[in-house]
Amino acid sequence: MEKKNKFIILFVLLMFLFSRNAYATTVTAQKNNWNTGEIYKVQDGTATNTHLRKIWIDSGTPAFCVDYGAHIPEGTANVNQIDFVTYFSRGMSETAAKELEKKLNEYLYFGYGSSGRTTEKYFFATQKLVWETINSTGFYKSNDYTTRVGTTNFSTVDFMIKNGSSIDLSEELNSINKSINDYYIKPSMCSSNSKLELTVNESKTFTDTNNVLSQYQVTCGSGLNCETNGNTLKVTALSSGNNQTITFTKNGSGTSAILYENPVKDDTNKENQKIISGGSVGPVSCNFGIDTYQNVQTGNNMIIIFGVVGIVSIIVASIIYYRKIEISKNESV
Repeated sequence: MEKKNKFIILFVLLMFLFSRNAYATTVTAQKNNWNTGEIYKVQDGTATNTHLRKIWIDSGTPAFCVDYGAHIPEGTANVNQIDFVTYFSRGMSETAAKELEKKLNEYLYFGYGSSGRTTEKYFFATQKLVWETINSTGFYKSNDYTTRVGTTNFSTVDFMIKNGSSIDLSEELNSINKSINDYYIKPSMCSSNSKLELTVNESKTFTDTNNVLSQYQVTCGSGLNCETNGNTLKVTALSSGNNQTITFTKNGSGTSAILYENPVKDDTNKENQKIISGGSVGPVSCNFGIDTYQNVQTGNNMIIIFGVVGIVSIIVASIIYYRKIEISKNESV
């Protein structure tokens, strides 16, 4: 029985190790896998002899180098996932690391691999944005980074083909940045500085001049009814009350960027290259305030009616009263 138990334990351990290896995340890097030929980095306008490698995770998810100046060896290797904020907090504050994570997520989400952005130039543009955004935080100049990788001093990074032809990425960069800016545009109703006032049962239709209403979910307060049609919103007051709210919400999308470390070190550098893949955008929301009231005109009409009825009642009562007095006088005679 004891031998049987040992065999079972050994079998379970072997299956565990096999399953870990079978489902391990792999990274593949190739320097000559571009349709346009070998690609070299251009640092601050000066060509270098450093290749740009095409990188993908597992079965083809695009990935990008993080550590500028560190190398990634060609071929395929298993990679280890590491915490984004923990790694970047070695060269900046935790708050700055979280802001960097948000920005890189946006570039990855709208960059290479997103809808309509599958050309190699979009890969180059996305890699450029990753490196330059990290560089803008001062991370590459931190003591920790220069100790591990070496002194890195640049402002811009571009790319060129082996024959010396430069690669113009302006169209791709503008497209990516425009998509990011457009994503955060809110319905024009949210920009109103004053509340809308409606009387009960009154309706009003609004047109979103930013033309993004159709991208948002609309939630009305309990005292309101909302109907949307494209970029128009019809609001009807159902009951009176202050601070009625209409909320516009856009859900986030994508998979949060994951940071990996390649355990294989390049012979020319002591540092393991970090690789980033994924990309996501967070939710967006805003509010539109409305105060609702009972119909003032209806109230005034009711006051008038009651007033008239009261006056008529007084007149009738007076007539009856004086009539009774007159009858009493006649009977006395």
